[in-house]
Amino acid sequence: MSAAAAESVDAWSMRSCPSCGAVVTQPPERISHACSYCASALVEAERGELVVDRVAPFRLSAAAAQERLRQHLATRWWAPERLRRSARDGRHGLDMRLVEGVLVPFHAYDATCRSRYETRVGLYWYETKKVVRKGKTEREVERHTEWFPLRGTAVTQLRDHLVSASVGLSATEVAGLCPFDLGRARPFDPRLMAGWPAELPSRTRTQTDHDAATQIRAAEIQRIGREHLPGDTHRDTRVSCQVELGEAELVLLPVWVAALRYGGKVHRLVVNGQTGRCHGRAPVSPVKVTVAVIVVVLVAVLLAWRWSS
Repeated sequence: MSAAAAESVDAWSMRSCPSCGAVVTQPPERISHACSYCASALVEAERGELVVDRVAPFRLSAAAAQERLRQHLATRWWAPERLRRSARDGRHGLDMRLVEGVLVPFHAYDATCRSRYETRVGLYWYETKKVVRKGKTEREVERHTEWFPLRGTAVTQLRDHLVSASVGLSATEVAGLCPFDLGRARPFDPRLMAGWPAELPSRTRTQTDHDAATQIRAAEIQRIGREHLPGDTHRDTRVSCQVELGEAELVLLPVWVAALRYGGKVHRLVVNGQTGRCHGRAPVSPVKVTVAVIVVVLVAVLLAWRWSS
């Protein structure tokens, strides 16, 4: 056996099914799957108990997830009309063998964010003037802005900020799936994973720590500008944030992963296994894109002609 082949075999764990006795294999990142011969649930309880803190069970059935996918595809305006019609009719082009429920690992962070900000706050005031237009006197209200410098600090406590610990789920997909209800997550129990593929983290803690700090800092800067600053408007705002990450638990959260085959390509869609929130890009119709470009060009030419005439 070659070294590469030996390494490939070693990378997969082998165990005997307690129900039928068959020897089955599973990839190293999975701690729960089903026997290929009798479909019995196989869970590595000891391995999972060492790293997993909580598990949130599925609340959305496979049929309900497929219905959400159908609705999602039917409302994608840029998708090909044939795909949208088939989705509305219930023939959405999904290969149901490729729709799988997976318990995906997330790190749930507690954090403290301390911020300092400087800005110029604007207060509106209004002046009523009399103006003459075409021989008629009219009243016109003019808005003015008075600017004041402002400095301040803010402290925010965050709990259960989620970062994907799986290389298979991107930050964009996580943002599209959130929020999850961690109040329904229960302490680790292998029975909660029985029958569901469950993964261990495939991203390092250093990577998820960096993502958590970056995401929390960006969200806090937006929150201060949106909610914290007084006045009617502001400008020249500068915010510095120091993020202190606290405890982080490893939580397995339910996600339905679907593969849509269309036009010779595979498009991935994901569904929150608790709320049914769906995320994923549907195929784009080249015809619709071409028509939209032509319309934009014609409008631009028409406007240019009217301005020049």
